[in-house]
Amino acid sequence: MSEHLQAPVTEQTLTGFYADRIASGVLICAAAGVIVDCNRTATEIMRLGHDEIEGRTVTDLGWLPASPFFEDGRPAVRFGETGLEELRAGRSVPPTVVGAWHDDRSEPDWILVSAHPLPPDEHGRASGAVVTLTDITAQKCVETLYAGVVDELHGVLHALPDLYFRLDPDGFVIDFNIGSGFDAHVTSDDFLGRRPDEFLPAEVAAGMRKARAQALLTREVQTFEVTLETPGVGTSCFEGRHVTLPDGGAVVIVRDMTEQRRARDELARSERLYRSFFERAAVGMFLFDDRLRLTTCNDAIVAMTGLPRERLIGLDLRGLRDQSCTPALEAALRGLDSTYRGAYAPTHGTVGGLVGLHAQPVTEADGTVVGGIAVVTRVAALSPTDGGRPTAPAD
Repeated sequence: MSEHLQAPVTEQTLTGFYADRIASGVLICAAAGVIVDCNRTATEIMRLGHDEIEGRTVTDLGWLPASPFFEDGRPAVRFGETGLEELRAGRSVPPTVVGAWHDDRSEPDWILVSAHPLPPDEHGRASGAVVTLTDITAQKCVETLYAGVVDELHGVLHALPDLYFRLDPDGFVIDFNIGSGFDAHVTSDDFLGRRPDEFLPAEVAAGMRKARAQALLTREVQTFEVTLETPGVGTSCFEGRHVTLPDGGAVVIVRDMTEQRRARDELARSERLYRSFFERAAVGMFLFDDRLRLTTCNDAIVAMTGLPRERLIGLDLRGLRDQSCTPALEAALRGLDSTYRGAYAPTHGTVGGLVGLHAQPVTEADGTVVGGIAVVTRVAALSPTDGGRPTAPAD
């Protein structure tokens, strides 16, 4: 066993050994606030030597090489006489956050300072205090980053035309945004501390309550839809989403979907009209993709070819026996309107005829050709018993 380990372990040795390994800085002060001792962490935080710290006073930390200040911008941190009176009375001084600028750093060091009285002496008089200094710079950076993210998210939410509420676990509003889409439906602007039931239309509030109850059970995002009839506005459609947060609160976002629903309904109506026109047209019509495969056709094409629709859908138009119309279809895939007029017999054993075919490209919004549409008119049928000569116009 070494001499160091064999040496007697005194109380002073233990005190120094452990004090220098405490993560916070420790200042031991006399009753008047004069620093009489400190640990190694305190010297590192203050950037001063042990001898430079002893004899200073904690009533004014302006002697530090950095420029300390409260978070509210006041120029110096002072415990002052009020703080000393609290310590002498046996009461602790509340923790204070100090920011200290250093020449070699672009950001300040943040220190949490607190003071607690030592036990009184045998006469009951104040014997001093312990001041702790905890470096919270890392936590402060995270807090600043988090605050920046929250501010950014808050700005995004307030820029959206949505109805947004942040609810506490009891369902009271603690933050909100009333988007422009709700001007006609929400007239009050006093929402904090109230439940949505108190100021929203009954139908919207009911949808939110139902979604909240379901979200609390499932912990999943719940959606709800509401339709309102408002005088002077007409029918309005809303879609809401309710998200339960870990603390039991919630975020509710409601979006005015009126215009989107109208556009969707108009699109569906247009598609029905197109389908009706397509199916009832007296001429044959079929669509084909960019590989020249027939994707859909109307009843007139079925009648012209004499083939069932199931056999026509997916048919490779390049594989037909008669390729007379193929150049016109391929031209459509190159973005050109094209026409063919002449004899045509599409499949083996099928009675052909004289046809007129007009093909046009089908494009995406960006102009990309994805297929084509062909309109076919049978001008006259070819009789197999008359040498293949035209006989009469087709129906």
